[in-house]
Amino acid sequence: MPGRRASRPRLLTSVSVATIALALLVVPGLQGAAQAKAPAAPTQLRAVPQENPIDPSQPLIRLRWPPPADKADVTGYRVYVAGELLETVRAVTCPESTPQARVRWCANVTNLQVGQVYDFAVAAVSQGGESQRAAVERMAVIAPSE
Repeated sequence: MPGRRASRPRLLTSVSVATIALALLVVPGLQGAAQAKAPAAPTQLRAVPQENPIDPSQPLIRLRWPPPADKADVTGYRVYVAGELLETVRAVTCPESTPQARVRWCANVTNLQVGQVYDFAVAAVSQGGESQRAAVERMAVIAPSE
């Protein structure tokens, strides 16, 4: 019809915006990060006095715990002494005295004062955050045997 202007298709603009919004919802990785959960806390945490191979006159406490059932999500462990973060470590298999010993992860804690009592804790860390802390409370540090 003369005098009538052809209208521009607005549907394309609306579809484009909707498509972008939908794409943001299904992009791999974006939802996974929001859904990631903190790992389970370490279990059976033990603090064991050890001989310090670097300086036998200084005490060393080895914190040990079994690996988690599903360790795929765990990226490391945070070691706490007296409630303060000491360090973040990767899972390291402890050297054991016998081949039949069960596999355990461990972290060595040094720079401790003989005669002091310490609280130790370990938390597992993943992209989803930090687990609850597993604790060994009231560990007295004694002088290494000579």
